[in-house]
Amino acid sequence: MNSQIPEDVVASWDELLQRGEGRQRLLGLGHPLKIHFGDGDAGEPIFFVRSRVRPRKPDISAAVRVDLGLRKDGEWAMTFALTDIRFKKTFMSLCWDLAERSKDAASEAEGLARFATALGEWKKLMTFHDSDTLSEAQVRGLIAEMWFGFVSGHLHAPVEQIQEAWQGPLGSDQDYKFLDAIYEIKSVHADSTKVRISSAEQLDAAPLDLVLVTLTETPVKTAASWTLRDLITHVEDLHAGDLSSLERLTYKLEQKLRVDKGNPYYAEHHYLPVGYRVFAVSPDFPAVRSSGIPTDVVDVSYSLKIPALNKFLSFSAKSEESAFVPDPGVVSP
Repeated sequence: MNSQIPEDVVASWDELLQRGEGRQRLLGLGHPLKIHFGDGDAGEPIFFVRSRVRPRKPDISAAVRVDLGLRKDGEWAMTFALTDIRFKKTFMSLCWDLAERSKDAASEAEGLARFATALGEWKKLMTFHDSDTLSEAQVRGLIAEMWFGFVSGHLHAPVEQIQEAWQGPLGSDQDYKFLDAIYEIKSVHADSTKVRISSAEQLDAAPLDLVLVTLTETPVKTAASWTLRDLITHVEDLHAGDLSSLERLTYKLEQKLRVDKGNPYYAEHHYLPVGYRVFAVSPDFPAVRSSGIPTDVVDVSYSLKIPALNKFLSFSAKSEESAFVPDPGVVSP
């Protein structure tokens, strides 16, 4: 990245920000794209690109708002506005680098293509930080969710429907929500005797199944074990024929869960799903439900004794080498 923005450009930009008049200046002459920098209506740092060709609106970072509009002169304007002033220097460097890497394009269309490629690289830089690395418990939870939904075969639905139903990353109280079934997935160890429920809303839905996926970490990769990176790649491959569905999957992983598949940590730990159990959360299931507690009670979390749930068991399966087969004598409802 050629991100060394000249001092005179920084000084000019800072001058506009200090004035606070909502003015912008053209960044260089003869560029295939007309790139302007300055301050926005609210005094925030902005830059925008003008072009006759309609650009594709990107999603770069929570700290950068992107707007796309058609000007009165018939040109498109794609505006980038910084919403977190702590990143002003990085934002200025972003503008300069995008301009530099697209300045030698032979046409406006080629300039936009180069602009988009460079922006994609910056997106990775601005989206992920060391602090975004998931904890071991979070990695186990995500592997359990994705493995159950996309690998176990328990959900008899097309991949795109499963991906659409996977609402956990979007803030839903439950992980998978179909029209006729809801699933909350938990990762447990082989010797776990309790499972943690993180809210009063988590088991307050119907028809709901609580699924416990038993994961064991293996020192090396085995035929049936997964790293988080392997699992994400596998699920991406399942979406290869549906670009729209793949984009939604990427949005959930990168933007909502902030998972950078390239993080080496996600390729170092191997987890073997050794079994899963499905419990029907019926009205007499031992759960704390939001509908049954005072409205002034907030942030409820609690643990359930796993042995006490056996009478609600509706299905279980276990791993036998690389195959994953139902337990003998267990019948799915």
